[in-house]
Formats: sequence, C-alpha cells, structure tokens
Amino acid sequence: MKSHEDIFEKAFSYISDRVLRKHMCDALRGASELATISTKYPQPLKSVLLKTSIIYLGSIIEAALHFCVLKMGFKDYGAEWSYKDCKVIYEITETASQPFIQVVAGKRFKKKEKIDSFIDFAILNRLCRDEAKIYDGSLYEEIDKVRRLRNKIHLMKLSNLDRKYTVQQLNSVGNIAVKVLEIVENKLKECEAK
Repeated sequence: MKSHEDIFEKAFSYISDRVLRKHMCDALRGASELATISTKYPQPLKSVLLKTSIIYLGSIIEAALHFCVLKMGFKDYGAEWSYKDCKVIYEITETASQPFIQVVAGKRFKKKEKIDSFIDFAILNRLCRDEAKIYDGSLYEEIDKVRRLRNKIHLMKLSNLDRKYTVQQLNSVGNIAVKVLEIVENKLKECEAK
C-alpha cells in the first residue's frame, strides 16, 4: 500500500524542482487535511479552515504557473505603464459631477519586471494568458477568481466579516487547480520534447 507521501509526490512528479515539489505536496496535504477536519467544526471556524485550504490551493496554482513560465524560457514581463518626470499642464477643479483632474506631460514607459524569484499573481496570470499563451480568457477569469479569494488573507482589507467560505467554493477552486495542473503538466512535456 502506498503512503500518503507517495500519493502527494506522484501528483507533482512533473515538477523537476525537488524543493518546490515538496512545498506543493505539503500545501496539498495541508489543504486536504484542513478540508477534512473542517466538517467537524461549526461556523466561523469551519469557514476559516476552508479559507485556508483555498489559500493553499491558490498557492499551488500560482507556483505551478510560475514554474511553467520559467521552464518555457520567460525571464521577465512587461509590467504596467509607469510615468516619470510628470509636470502639471492644466488643472480642472472638482465639481459635484466631476472629480479633480490634472492634465500632465511626462515620460511613459514599461519597465520589464524580472520573474525569476517573485511575480505578483495577477501579473503572472496575465503573462500566462497574453505572452506565454498557456491558456485563454475563460481559464484566466477562473484563476483570477481564485486569486481574489486567496487575497482575502489580508485581513486589513476586508470590509465585512469574512465567514462565508463554503465547501462549494473549495470544490470549485479544486476543480480549477486540477485544470491548471493538467495544462502545466502538458506544457512542461512539450518543453521537454523540444
């Protein structure tokens, strides 16, 4: 009989980075255990456990995509527009129907962001859709939902009580994770075949 360790290792056998694979196995094991024990607790603790499972699954998705784009040869990503040396040319004062506006002149540029050690999940998602062409817009939207759920880890930004995590949400995130991991595995096989 195979141990749980073997089962989790097999799930990420296509991840050649041993340390990353171990972290992903641990995260999947943690998500699985938390989901299982969440059934034994009432709200709000049940929601906290489900939320933590969703956070782990989101982190697995992010890690798999990051690893994939690096293996595909991507080293940087053209970030959002940045502005430098801006000078105010004209100001329009605020009215009831219009906000305060400034017309400015300056230098507009896109600085390439290195992605070898860290990349924001939202930027990574756009990179995977727009430049790496790993997936299309529909999966992009699904992954962005996961990113937004996962970002609720930042307690200071929550506007209301965050006790609404459900088994259905966890199952949805799990299904998205399965889709992403299958795509990543196939993409990595393509990279190896080249």
